Amino acid sequence: AIRRPESVEDITGVGVIGEIPLRGGRGAQSVVAVEQDDPTAAEASCAPVTAQQALAAALPQVPQFDDGERWAWDASTADTGGFSDCAQLSWITVGIQGPTGSSPYQILLFHRGEFIGPATERAYGFAPRVQRIDDAAIQVTYRWAGPGETTAGASPTAVSVFRWNELRGAADRTGDLPPS
Repeated sequence: AIRRPESVEDITGVGVIGEIPLRGGRGAQSVVAVEQDDPTAAEASCAPVTAQQALAAALPQVPQFDDGERWAWDASTADTGGFSDCAQLSWITVGIQGPTGSSPYQILLFHRGEFIGPATERAYGFAPRVQRIDDAAIQVTYRWAGPGETTAGASPTAVSVFRWNELRGAADRTGDLPPS
């Protein structure tokens, strides 16, 4: 026998939290807020990986810095604070082993916890400042020592924005980079 549904939960499998009537005359609709029975359903597209696991998997894929001498990236001092296994675009910043103030850094980019590559082909000196714009975009401020400046007084900056592009399956960069 066909049973007539008696509630939204009978139709959708989720419980109703509340109903908000919309303004309007006869035949006005309502918006129904629901809660999911399975709180992990919203996180189904997240990779079950920690920042340290993501870093360990990504680093072997990133070429060592080479300025005539090869420098290994230092996982022990990496900044993993920008990593999210659920974000459209997240990051981990890593420097070389045995750094100085102007040593190179690389920004590793991740989509939903999976490594998609370094932000730029080239690593740049000085620790970059990375800020989240939204779930799919970050802003990176690079700095370097200008003419006559010391490492401690480095003041010129370049700003780039990296945004996840779902159609390309990659991050797009706009803005400026430090001089080569």
